[in-house]
Amino acid sequence: MTLAISGHLADVAGGVARHGWIVQAIEGEGIRPYAHTVGLLGHGMPELLVTGLQSPAAAHLLNSIAPRWLAGEFRLGSTVAVVVGDAVRSADVLLHAGGLAAVASALYGKEHTMVAELVWTRER
Repeated sequence: MTLAISGHLADVAGGVARHGWIVQAIEGEGIRPYAHTVGLLGHGMPELLVTGLQSPAAAHLLNSIAPRWLAGEFRLGSTVAVVVGDAVRSADVLLHAGGLAAVASALYGKEHTMVAELVWTRER
């Protein structure tokens, strides 16, 4: 098991080195799908997390919004417009301890990685 995890972390580290970050998606029967970035911590920013989207949509969303996050276009506590499929939706950006970002925690050696979660605002 340790070798498999080490190999996975090496693959993740390689992807982060090439692209600046990668998206780790978690899906399975009986769990709400979620995805988070790995690599933004290396830029001094919390990782981004989104729940409730299948992996292709989540990856597209996180890959499109990560450059805006790194550029400072929005910050914690902001409401940000994001494109999901053909629709533009609003999401609040909330900070919490990142228990869901275990790969980022393992890669950066941090016990509690901070995560900025995109939480869908209620439609009015």
